[in-house]
Order: sequence, then C-alpha cells, then structure tokens
Amino acid sequence: MEETKDIQEKILEFLAKNSNIILIVILIFAFYLRFKYFNINTAVWWDESEYLVTAKHWALDVPYSVAIQRQPLFPLLISVFYFLKISSEAVIRFFVVLIPSFLSVYLTYLLGKEFYDKYTGLIAAYIMAIFWVLLFNTARVHTDPIAFLFGLAAFYFFWKGYVKKQSQTLNLILTGLFLGLGFLIRVGGVLPVAVILFYLLITENIKILKKKKLYLTGIVSVVAISPYLIWNYFHFGNFLAFWELYFGARKSAIKFSTPIAWHLLEYFQQYTGLILFVIFLLGLAYLLNLILGFDLIIKNKAKLLSKSDLFTTLSILVPMIFFIFIERQAEPRWALIMAPAVFFIVAKGFKTIYNIISKFNKLAAVSIIVILLIAGSSYQLQLTDSQVQVRKDSFSQFRDAGLWLKENSNPEDLIYSNGLPQINYYSERFTWSTGGGSEEFLIDKLKKTKDTRFMVISLLEIEPKWLSTEEFGPTGLTRWALPYFESELLISNGQAIALHKGEPTDQFPAAEVIKDDLKFNLVYSIPALFIYEITYL
Repeated sequence: MEETKDIQEKILEFLAKNSNIILIVILIFAFYLRFKYFNINTAVWWDESEYLVTAKHWALDVPYSVAIQRQPLFPLLISVFYFLKISSEAVIRFFVVLIPSFLSVYLTYLLGKEFYDKYTGLIAAYIMAIFWVLLFNTARVHTDPIAFLFGLAAFYFFWKGYVKKQSQTLNLILTGLFLGLGFLIRVGGVLPVAVILFYLLITENIKILKKKKLYLTGIVSVVAISPYLIWNYFHFGNFLAFWELYFGARKSAIKFSTPIAWHLLEYFQQYTGLILFVIFLLGLAYLLNLILGFDLIIKNKAKLLSKSDLFTTLSILVPMIFFIFIERQAEPRWALIMAPAVFFIVAKGFKTIYNIISKFNKLAAVSIIVILLIAGSSYQLQLTDSQVQVRKDSFSQFRDAGLWLKENSNPEDLIYSNGLPQINYYSERFTWSTGGGSEEFLIDKLKKTKDTRFMVISLLEIEPKWLSTEEFGPTGLTRWALPYFESELLISNGQAIALHKGEPTDQFPAAEVIKDDLKFNLVYSIPALFIYEITYL
C-alpha cells in the first residue's frame, strides 16, 4: 500500500512541477492539428475571395470594387505579401490565419491562468487546441482566428493592467490598441469592447468617468481606427459607411421582424459536445458564488475570484444577448469570443470532479479527468475532420472558371458573374454583378458598356432567379434551369433530360442563344457552371 501511495504522490508531484511541459505538449498538438488541415482546401469561398482580391487590388492594382462592408486590416495584411511578390495562398494563410489561431491557444492558457489558476488555463487551452470551430476556420482565409486573437489580447492586457494594476499604463494602451485592431479586422470586434464596458459599468458604476487612465484606452482605440474612418469618407463619402449595412434602419427592421433566436443556446453543446457539455453544466454551479456576492461586486469590494467569475459570465452573456435578441442570427464562428469562458467553466466542472474523487484517491481523480478529456476530444476531432473533408472541394468550379478566363481573356475585358469575388480573384479581370437585379437592368447595362465579354452563370450561387434556378424533390435535385437562356435539365430516376425552349436537346445549356440583340456562345462548361462569350449584334 505504501508503494502505491508513493507512486501516486510522484505522479501528482510531476504534474504539479511540470505544467510548462504539459503546456508545450498542448501547443505542439495544437500546431499539428492546424497544420494537418493547412492546405486541404482546393478553392476559396466568397468571403475569402473578397479579402484576397481586395489585397490584390491594393498591392497589384487588380481591378476590383472594394466591398463597403469589409473591414480593411485583414486584406491590408494580405496585400503586404502580394507587394513582396509572395502570391502563395499557403504562405499567406500560414501567417495571417494559422499563426493567430495557434497563438490563441496560448493566450487562452494565459487568460485562464490570470483569471483562475494554471490548471484552468491548461484545460481550457487543450480544448481550444482541438476546438472544431477554430480549427475549421483556420483551414480557410477567414478573419475569425486573428480577430479572436486580438479580442483575447485585449482581455488579457485589460485584466493585467486595470484589474491587477500591473504596468497599468502600458497594459491599458495595449488594451486599446487590440480593441481597435479587432474592430479593423471585423465589425464583430465590438463584442470584446462591450464585454469590457459592461464589466466596468457593473464594478465602477458612475466612477468609471473618473478613471482617467481608461480614457487612454479609448483614445488609443480611436486613433487606431481613425485611418479607416478617414478612408471611408474619401472612398465612400461617409466616415461610417459600413454602418447602414450592419445597423441601419432597413437592416434593423429586418432583424427585429425575425423571431428571437433562442436556438442559438444550442451553441453551448455544439461548442463542447455531450461529455464536456455535462461537465460545463457542473461547472456552472461555481457561478452561484457570483450571485451570492453580487452586492460586493457592485461596490467593487469583491475578491479577485468573484471578479474573474463576473468577467467570464459577461464574456458569454454579452455575445449571446447580442446574437439572440439583436442580431437574431449567427454562425458558431461569430460568437467565438465566448469560447474561452465556456472552457473555463468546463475546467471548473473538472475541478468539482477532482475535489469529490480525490477525497478517496487523488490518482484516480486525475485519471478520470484525463479519460473524460480524451473522450470529449473525440467529438471535436471527428467534427473538425468531417466538416473540413466535406467542404474541401466546394466552389472549385469558380477556381477553374476563373483561371480559364485569365488565360483566355484580355486584361481590359469585363466579366459578368453571379459569383463575383471568386471570379474576380482567380481571373484578375474586373467582374460585375447585378446583385439580384432585374433582367432588364442586366441587358441595358450590357448594351451600354459593350465591354462585357463573358458571362459566368453558376448554379452554386442561385442569384438572380431569372438567370439560374434549381428545384429539389424528396430524393434531391430534380431540375436545373437557366430561364433567360430557355434551357433546363430535368433529373428523374438517375436520368437527366436536357430541354431548350421546351424541346428535347442533346446539350445543357444551349450552345448558342440570340436574345435582345446579343449573341451568347457557350465556350466553357463544367458541372454547375457555364461561361458564355458575348457578341454585340
């Protein structure tokens, strides 16, 4: 019995003294998982192509109309690579997506350690390392990993500087800087700002106005975003040009006519999986201390642990309230900033398990926690792999078509496409779209410009309806149609029948169409995407 006890003590002593080794192992594993899916996708999606073609536009003067709703910092960072003649998507994604995603794991550890203890940080960092939402978006040229990193950095420096009062001036400057940078990456960067503001309003109340060093944070944030606001004014004629698309009257009316998005509460289980979700629920019991001591928090007399619980709670409540009651829609990646707090609560649940079992056997307690973590990993890893594998070849038709257009067109040629940014990115030719406009608008514009040489029609982007449509039945796709070209493809019992003007034909879509004094010749065709060359009669 004494020998067994000695072994237990040695194992526990090793874990206590070698937390840094455990952290290194977690970070190595995190990097491995990110690199595993690093170059698996064969084509970029709509959002990705907007960032990439904007960067090409700024660095290489590739013709493109910059989207008003896209924040500038992400494509600006990418443009540096193009300016340096580095055009590899893999290299760009490694530095602007993979590295920020990797650093987010480490920053999750630091935040957990500052809020609670190193064990909370280690457990949260491990879950973040395998977190399917972050891993999936790391495989794409998405803004989410780097925006997430900046949000975490703002939380970390705020906590060190304002709450713990360590190197206060420097840390509050860094807080403001990262809050500003986060907003410059994506509009969702306002969520970390809101979390910090609500924390200050609860703990300081009206006294917040007397905290002069906090003004420094605000000034730095404003200075950081001011070049963007000025650019908005000169480029779009409005300092807040993006506002109308996100928070304007028309957009708000649409949002508030939508039912309250209670289904977003499912994100807690989607983030964790069943095993870790049960442990998350167990960890919520710890937050009862927050409720019991809330009067002390309001008076700013609470202990540091209660302040940590408050900040953790707000990191979840603020995004959830925003997306459920205001935005009334979301994707899991939009609420990414709340993930560390969710994982901290999971760690609290593990602490409860340890405290109960360790009364009987400490080694058994550690062993059960490790087993549960490994079991919980299965959900994350399997979901990551399935999500990535299923989508890795999606929208590759735009890549193929865009590269064909680059080889078979002149730099001055214009292209019409209902997959605008992807074609613009791959072809490096100016591409325009009706954006769902009318048939009359398109024809009028074609006749007026007379520079549009190609029309790209994709059934991957069903817009506008008068140009391309699809119908589904109980067994799947039943009809593809190009109404303007009077072509359709009927699918039944595994057989496809092509029609043109209602008559059977051996080709879908029609090889040649003459309409509205325009001649359209089919010059490129792959499944779900067609290119017509336009001749003006």
